[in-house]
Amino acid sequence: MAQLPEDVTDEDACGGVRRTRCERLTVRMKFRCSVLCASALSLPALAQEKPPVWELGMQLVYQDEQTIALEGGFTVSTHEAFGTLISVIYRFNERFEWQLALNWNDADYDAVRQSATEPTIRSIRGEITALTPRVSATYNFINRKITPYVTGGVGWSFLRTDTPSAEGASCIPDPWRGGACTQRSGDLDAFTYQLGVGMRWDLASQYTIRVSYEKQWIDFDSALHTPDFDQLRVGFGVRY
Repeated sequence: MAQLPEDVTDEDACGGVRRTRCERLTVRMKFRCSVLCASALSLPALAQEKPPVWELGMQLVYQDEQTIALEGGFTVSTHEAFGTLISVIYRFNERFEWQLALNWNDADYDAVRQSATEPTIRSIRGEITALTPRVSATYNFINRKITPYVTGGVGWSFLRTDTPSAEGASCIPDPWRGGACTQRSGDLDAFTYQLGVGMRWDLASQYTIRVSYEKQWIDFDSALHTPDFDQLRVGFGVRY
């Protein structure tokens, strides 16, 4: 069997067909090493660029006064009021969000009854408290740290009415139940829905500020028309 001379180098031995195979193996190894190195270097950057998908927030809610026409000849005027809202938001992407929220609100009201059968009842003063769980969807217009958005949702309000005084009447009529006599307080529930526009600002850290205007409708059974309430909301959230 023929043997290579002692002065033959590796480069000489990798000649002809063998040289082509060696060069291909070398190129493949270099390419694979480059891909692995690039992937390893890009992982930290991708982890930093991936936005958090959950947001836990709280909002201060201002609700404007409103006049509501109810059955039984009652007209109720609710006062300005402040409430709070806590929410959990899931961001599907930079444009779409889903929100689960719990809204609490407490407002004073004045009610008058225009009835020829009971002319002695002139006015009723009371308080109504609402606890509203709701779900909503939000669309952000631009993929920026500051973006305007539109939102809409539905919920169910659990309301407690309190009528501490009825001027000029021995029986306290409940305006929310068509004037039925009440023992100062009672429970109601009603379907609600809302639409709104707002602005979201994602700060450099994992914090978010939201400012919005929303209109909420509460479908009272005793209301002649579905009343709507104007609300201004200012909130703060933490993303994670």
